[in-house]
Amino acid sequence: MKYLLLSICMTCWFVGAINAQKLVIQSPYKKETTPVVPGDATTDQALLVRMQVDRLFEAMHKADSSALRQLFVPGATLITAGASERNKAPYTVLTVNQFIAAVGNMAPGNVQEVIFNTEVKVDDPLANLWTEYALYANGKFIHCGVDAFDLVQIGDQWLITTIHDTRRQEPCPEDPHLAITTLLDGWHQAATKADAATYFNAFAEDGVFLGTDPSERWTKSAFWEFCKPYFEQKKVWDFKPGERHIQVDEAGNLAWFDELLDTWMGKCRGSGILMKTPEGWKIKQYNLTILVPNEVVNDYLKLLSNK
Repeated sequence: MKYLLLSICMTCWFVGAINAQKLVIQSPYKKETTPVVPGDATTDQALLVRMQVDRLFEAMHKADSSALRQLFVPGATLITAGASERNKAPYTVLTVNQFIAAVGNMAPGNVQEVIFNTEVKVDDPLANLWTEYALYANGKFIHCGVDAFDLVQIGDQWLITTIHDTRRQEPCPEDPHLAITTLLDGWHQAATKADAATYFNAFAEDGVFLGTDPSERWTKSAFWEFCKPYFEQKKVWDFKPGERHIQVDEAGNLAWFDELLDTWMGKCRGSGILMKTPEGWKIKQYNLTILVPNEVVNDYLKLLSNK
């Protein structure tokens, strides 16, 4: 699970960043503890368990030891199964206090653990969450494995009693967030290089591109007809992606994202939906919008009215 360097020579737990580009991984089940959104209450216990585990990863990413402590029962343990080069014992045990202290010494924001293929089981006040994960630190892959969380329900809150994990560097299942990042980065680069084959192969056959003009709703074939002269003349566009948020559904087959783009039009936002196919992830919809700062909206509207 996590790989922390402890001065007491306990096992190391790291949580890593997905790539050098500022990328924020978000679960579709993530919910901030405050403020409470009207109509946001749920009695789906499996969903509440998943949300609690997501809070743990968020607190680790922020190096927020106070938030972490609220997620565990007193005396909780973290157990890594299997020997390693550092520790030849068949398993290693970390107390929750040691874990929280180590997280508190981390630098906030530069580590992230990505989970996928998650399964939750609930029986009255007992729950188990089993998930595969990939761990990155500062853009570097550390290891993958399985996390197994045990939780108990106390009042209306699920608290973690035990976390088991395994660690290996191969073989690892495909990390959908990394695969999607690679697809989108390659897609933007293909436009810069006027590589029409790569650019349009990223679209599903029923994919749709929504442009900045109200009239621009392009099917894949219509978008190609529009773009063809630009690609043939090598006069295409160079959009540079910045911060990107990716969310993947629990089954791991559907994803949605948004990203900030530096373009010749200024700052834009791209957002869309992707679907996993036998040929890999494909773009089902991409929506390109020009961002207008709130303080100049009135000027923008006047400009449109004088058009």
